[in-house]
Amino acid sequence: SNGASGSSIDVTEGGTYTVTLSDDAGCSFTSDPITIDVLEPATPEVTIDGQLGFCEGGSVTLTGPDGGTCFWNLLETQSIEVGTSGTFQLTFIDACGTENMGDDIVVDVYPIPDAPTTEDVTIENPAEVSLNATGDNLLWYENENDAFPFGAGADVPVYVGTTTTFWVESESANPGTTATGAK
Repeated sequence: SNGASGSSIDVTEGGTYTVTLSDDAGCSFTSDPITIDVLEPATPEVTIDGQLGFCEGGSVTLTGPDGGTCFWNLLETQSIEVGTSGTFQLTFIDACGTENMGDDIVVDVYPIPDAPTTEDVTIENPAEVSLNATGDNLLWYENENDAFPFGAGADVPVYVGTTTTFWVESESANPGTTATGAK
């Protein structure tokens, strides 16, 4: 098929090959075609289960493909659960023994903010008071389990008519995730 003659040939390119046998009497026979596929190294596909940026205590699972051997930063395993910041790379050895390098995967772990600090306020008559706290990105709530704050910031004015309790939390917003300090 490639013009070579002899009892064997070296094939370095993909394609369809046949062999033709001829004898001294001029008779010849051509074999059925044989298809050769040359596999090119490819970047291995990685499955990411979770977010690459998360708050302390979270994690993300990185999984390499089937059909070969996976090494994550030199650790032989198909999947790794990551709970720390860092750069992770998959080396995948395919069925032909070819080493394929994956792209760098960067994992960011963000700190959970500290709980805010505040002091009680005492008033003798119903009045507007300023709720004060220290912390980052403060959110104020009327009830401990409220999903939506009624105010934001270090100083929030509010009318108080009876004895009541308010809750404040620090919020940290990072790409893809949000964390809060204690209420």
